[in-house]
Amino acid sequence: MNYTLFEQLGHVKWPLIFSAIISLSIVLERSFFIFRALLQNEIQKHQLICFIGKYKNNTKQIRDEACSVMLGELRGKYYRNLSLLKTIGVIAPMLGLLGTVLGIMQAFHSIALHELDIVTPHIVADGLHQAMTTTVFGLVISIPSIFFSYIFRCSGEHIMDRLYNEMNMISLQFEDNSINIIKNIDNQ
Repeated sequence: MNYTLFEQLGHVKWPLIFSAIISLSIVLERSFFIFRALLQNEIQKHQLICFIGKYKNNTKQIRDEACSVMLGELRGKYYRNLSLLKTIGVIAPMLGLLGTVLGIMQAFHSIALHELDIVTPHIVADGLHQAMTTTVFGLVISIPSIFFSYIFRCSGEHIMDRLYNEMNMISLQFEDNSINIIKNIDNQ
């Protein structure tokens, strides 16, 4: 029989298609977010200076705490939906495996229906084809989902490390300026 891919996925077609759509949506959204964040490097640096500037008269400990809170909020933005993407990467092959089992059950059912006839490969082929198609489709969803989850997490960590270092440098400059002002007052 000639089936479309949609029909070949059997009973697990909707969960697999739903997983593929969600995964693709997350990958596109995260790609756009990371790309935009990399392009706005200077804007972010200016925002950091303004943010820390609000706390320049406070002690370094208070500035560091304020920076930690800000970085925690940013971390949430950079890592948004990555757990879901990784979960899809884990579940999709399981759905494919479920389709495989259902396809093999269909193949055995076809054999059982022809108990008195000679069983030919053609009788089992549809069930085995469905079994292999769902496995492949599950892996096609899974592999890019896990790959992009890792890439986005690494990109987020890289950007967060850079922001953390820049915030520390700015905070230390305020500390150095305070020390220099105190030294200048003592010297007068």
